[in-house]
Amino acid sequence: MAAHAKRFVPDAAVKAANTCAQALGGMGLLQPYGLDRLSRLAQMLRIVDGTTEIGRVVIGRALQILAASLPDLPVLKGSGEADEDTGPIAAE
Repeated sequence: MAAHAKRFVPDAAVKAANTCAQALGGMGLLQPYGLDRLSRLAQMLRIVDGTTEIGRVVIGRALQILAASLPDLPVLKGSGEADEDTGPIAAE
């Protein structure tokens, strides 16, 4: 869960800062609004906690472990799988 949060928050912060800057236009980059500082801090979040690619690897490994513990789902007949009794389906 922490890896998911660390992956989501920096991207959301950068998107929010960019949206605010677009709404304010050129004035948003001026120091009295404080948006310049927030934009820099949002970009810093991406670097401080590690790159997003590393976060994706951590999340992927956790999902693989979780998927390995799940039971196999049965394959329903008619879903394109060959029946065990008849063998492979011959092309007509």
